[in-house]
Amino acid sequence: MGSFSDVVSYNITLTMDGLTGINRMLGLGKFTFQRNYIVQNEK
Repeated sequence: MGSFSDVVSYNITLTMDGLTGINRMLGLGKFTFQRNYIVQNEK
Protein backbone atom coordinates (compact mmCIF):
# COMPACT_ATOMS: atom_id res chain seq x y z
CA MET A 1 0.00 0.00 0.00
CA GLY A 2 2.94 2.34 0.50
CA SER A 3 3.54 4.93 3.15
CA PHE A 4 3.20 8.73 3.06
CA SER A 5 4.72 10.44 -0.01
CA ASP A 6 5.19 7.11 -1.86
CA VAL A 7 3.98 6.74 -5.44
CA VAL A 8 1.99 3.52 -5.83
CA SER A 9 0.66 1.85 -8.98
CA TYR A 10 -2.58 -0.15 -8.84
CA ASN A 11 -3.45 -2.48 -11.74
CA ILE A 12 -7.09 -3.59 -11.87
CA THR A 13 -8.25 -6.24 -14.35
CA LEU A 14 -11.75 -7.69 -14.67
CA THR A 15 -12.39 -10.55 -17.11
CA MET A 16 -15.90 -11.89 -17.66
CA ASP A 17 -18.28 -13.45 -20.15
CA GLY A 18 -20.87 -11.19 -21.69
CA LEU A 19 -23.90 -10.45 -19.54
CA THR A 20 -26.55 -11.25 -22.16
CA GLY A 21 -25.02 -14.18 -24.09
CA ILE A 22 -24.55 -12.07 -27.23
CA ASN A 23 -20.79 -12.73 -27.17
CA ARG A 24 -21.35 -16.49 -27.47
CA MET A 25 -23.83 -16.02 -30.35
CA LEU A 26 -21.34 -13.81 -32.22
CA GLY A 27 -18.39 -16.11 -31.50
CA LEU A 28 -16.56 -13.51 -29.42
CA GLY A 29 -14.39 -14.27 -26.42
CA LYS A 30 -14.51 -12.84 -22.94
CA PHE A 31 -14.53 -9.14 -22.14
CA THR A 32 -11.46 -7.75 -20.35
CA PHE A 33 -11.63 -4.40 -18.56
CA GLN A 34 -8.23 -3.13 -17.42
CA ARG A 35 -7.18 0.10 -15.74
CA ASN A 36 -3.92 1.31 -14.23
CA TYR A 37 -3.98 3.93 -11.49
CA ILE A 38 -0.94 5.81 -10.15
CA VAL A 39 -1.44 7.47 -6.78
CA GLN A 40 0.84 9.53 -4.55
CA ASN A 41 -0.02 9.00 -0.89
CA GLU A 42 -0.34 12.18 1.14
CA LYS A 43 -1.21 13.04 4.72
